[in-house]
Amino acid sequence: MLKSYITLCMLSVLFFSCQNNDRKIEELEKQIQMQNEAISREKEADLKKTIEEKDAEINKLKNKKNANANSSYFAAGAGQFPQGSQRYLYDSDVEYLSSRDLKIMRNEIFARHGYIFKTSDMIQHFNSQSWYRALNNDVTAYLSKIEKDNVNFIKQYE
Repeated sequence: MLKSYITLCMLSVLFFSCQNNDRKIEELEKQIQMQNEAISREKEADLKKTIEEKDAEINKLKNKKNANANSSYFAAGAGQFPQGSQRYLYDSDVEYLSSRDLKIMRNEIFARHGYIFKTSDMIQHFNSQSWYRALNNDVTAYLSKIEKDNVNFIKQYE
């Protein structure tokens, strides 16, 4: 009987020990699952960040490419009054021109660099010119000293 009692006690200990182990195993499995989910979220966040960085890099390169393409455009010798971009103008170049022609002469300087016009009359006029390409909202940085001086000179006559 004692032997049976000892065996029963040992089996009880073993049983409770196994149950305890099962709980520990379940707990460990839950912890592992939570860690895997956390790792997945971190990896996803890292991938998202990498993708956003690559997208930003691509956009930066595209903008640089577009800026270079736009800045290199210059319609040399184009227009009714190409001298506005080629040499300093004299009174004799402008004194007999109408106010409309003066406006066109001045704006041709900007148009040769691909300026995007805002007024309907200049949009209509330059869109009808085969050499004109609307590329830039601001071409000031592309104007030569001669062109800047000529723009101011023409304004005096307008």
